[in-house]
Amino acid sequence: MKQTLIVAHPRVRSFTMTMAEAYAEAARHEGVEVVLRDLYRLDFDPLLHMEELPDHEGFQPRADVLSERSAIGDADVFVFFYPLWFNAPPAMLKG
Repeated sequence: MKQTLIVAHPRVRSFTMTMAEAYAEAARHEGVEVVLRDLYRLDFDPLLHMEELPDHEGFQPRADVLSERSAIGDADVFVFFYPLWFNAPPAMLKG
């Protein structure tokens, strides 16, 4: 089994990251393959660009989006770690 952990917190040493790392360690101990994707450290761009809209002529996902799809596309399970800010996930994760 392969699990992809998606982390969205601007601080490297946050409670959110600590929990993600603890989860990853426990999953690996159980024989699970774990891929951790830290959106802030990846410099993920959460904005939807005009050329990514399906009705736009020349529709094509950006290279970074295609790369992420390749990195996480074969996961069996997705696990999200993020804080709730004003009762909502961070904009980085929503994007």
